Amino acid sequence: MNHSKRHLLTGSHRLRYVAVFVLAAAVYAILIVAGYPLVGVGAWVVICTAGVAYRHRLDRPLFDERDEMLNRIAARRTIRIISIGSAIGFPAAVVLWAVGSNEWPPWLRWLAIYTAGFGFLYTSLRLYTRYER
Repeated sequence: MNHSKRHLLTGSHRLRYVAVFVLAAAVYAILIVAGYPLVGVGAWVVICTAGVAYRHRLDRPLFDERDEMLNRIAARRTIRIISIGSAIGFPAAVVLWAVGSNEWPPWLRWLAIYTAGFGFLYTSLRLYTRYER
């Protein structure tokens, strides 16, 4: 098999693998918002298990050093977007809730707590990493 065909095959494996986890996240979120949190968690577990099983069935590495670079860039962008969105969105939602203009559904409360925890974790790990170096 030549290099370009092997790259296409590996790329399709990567695409399938990532698509499984995108599907898991979408189904999970949709079911929670629709009011079926236990079904959402069950679907998440089943779909993610299928993704892990798929990866373990492959006879070659799925990711390489190029993927590591892409992961770093994507992680940096994710942190930036979550930080900016949270800094604007959640205080605005709290103000609307405090003046009685908006009632938070239960899933949004947990999302706010998770997002705050995510920010604290990132900041703590960043400070620890700086201290370590």
